[in-house]
Amino acid sequence: MGEFGTTIRNLRLLKKLSLRSLASRVGVSPAYIHLIELGKEKPPRPEIIVEIAKSLSADLDHLFRLASRLDPEIVNYLNTNPLMLSTIRYAKIAKLSQSEQKEIYNFVENLSLKK
Repeated sequence: MGEFGTTIRNLRLLKKLSLRSLASRVGVSPAYIHLIELGKEKPPRPEIIVEIAKSLSADLDHLFRLASRLDPEIVNYLNTNPLMLSTIRYAKIAKLSQSEQKEIYNFVENLSLKK
């Protein structure tokens, strides 16, 4: 099983949801969810990942990372805010440490909490 599929299965079982129930909530077939869980199907389209995350009360960013995909809302944000895209590029070039990344994260998080 792929890590994405295994995670989906574990979260589904923790929520005590059947394949049929999750599939119904997400708008796909139970067979499709089953194949994803077995790692026989690639992770789904971003829209489906969003619905799976909602249905399982899962961390959306974590699921996108496991699926090796990007949230379309984030991509759109970066495309419409070139300064943020450049900021990320500079952060990559600077090879920020985990603590430096956390410092930036905390700064932005505090700004969002003030609004």
